[in-house]
Amino acid sequence: MLEIKRLTVPAYGFAKNLDPERRQLLAICGQFFTFEEGEVIVNEGDTHTDLYFVLEGTLMLRRRINEHSYAPIGTAKRGSTFGELNLFHPLPARTTILAVTSGEIWRLSKEQFEAMIADDLVIAREALGYLCTTLALRLRRATERYANTKEEYDQLFDDLVEERSLDEVLPGVEPPPEQPAAE
Repeated sequence: MLEIKRLTVPAYGFAKNLDPERRQLLAICGQFFTFEEGEVIVNEGDTHTDLYFVLEGTLMLRRRINEHSYAPIGTAKRGSTFGELNLFHPLPARTTILAVTSGEIWRLSKEQFEAMIADDLVIAREALGYLCTTLALRLRRATERYANTKEEYDQLFDDLVEERSLDEVLPGVEPPPEQPAAE
């Protein structure tokens, strides 16, 4: 990534409701970088405490399946953020963020974020509201995916149990006749 200078953060994403002066303050708080197609922004397994705001371009989020293959799990485009969790609770990254196109990002470290929200309550309200909403939506989607997957698993398990109970009938042996219901 190549660091560049910008005078203001564009008015979209969490900065969309901020006036031009506050967006200029944001520009001072973080750093702007350009990236090229194929460039890795974050490596799976690396620990960082940065928030990234995509200003231009498309990034792919992918997770390692094995030594030679990855599964795409999402994209980040103009106005998207990533790294929110690591701002509050740093752990090794669970995904690799790879540039699909060239573009530009704004990066804010945990220390810069804390200073930014301490200095301006309007910025703090917008940034924290945006981050909380983003995290809540992601949690809701993950919970929905979990619930759907669990339902599918439970159905497959039930089908397997039923199939096995039918397979346990010995070939050539008739099952006992059903008893008539008592009156």
